[in-house]
Amino acid sequence: MSSRGIAVKRSASVIGVLSCVALVSIGDADVAVKKQPNVADQELFFAPVPKAVCGPGDKPETALQGQVPAAMRAAGFQGFSCNVKLIAQIKGEGASWQNDEWREGRGRNRKACAFHSTAAPNATDGRSNYGVRAIDISDPVKAVTTAYLTTQSMLYPHESLKLNHRRALLGAVHSPFPDFDNLRRFG
Repeated sequence: MSSRGIAVKRSASVIGVLSCVALVSIGDADVAVKKQPNVADQELFFAPVPKAVCGPGDKPETALQGQVPAAMRAAGFQGFSCNVKLIAQIKGEGASWQNDEWREGRGRNRKACAFHSTAAPNATDGRSNYGVRAIDISDPVKAVTTAYLTTQSMLYPHESLKLNHRRALLGAVHSPFPDFDNLRRFG
């Protein structure tokens, strides 16, 4: 190949590269991106949460949040509620605060199951069922207990009860039963 042909190829390559660089820089000029600062970098503003506006038939708190005055307790306190409606209830032998829920489908084919742990087993509490309670809530008005899961990790899962929704798999980690005598003594 002649020296003139090599020079033409080199010139064409340089022009091609410069054209790409120019197009990229022009393309970026048209797009004005304003990046939002990270929430962690922002100064936090702490202010009181506005008081809830309760609906008809609600029983809002009257004292400081979480407090029940002695006079209310003595008069047979039945609890507070604000914008909450009881749909159904299953009475049983008690529950712990740890729970999870699984839902699949819509309409008539909807399936739903709720899981909640019971309080830690205690030989003197008189209960006959322990473990994680499985409740069919496909029809929320007619909820039905379907099983008590009683493997070692389900007897007292504490904060580990978790549901993998993609795999429809419930899991927990064994938590040794708390020593309630020491909690009372040192708590």
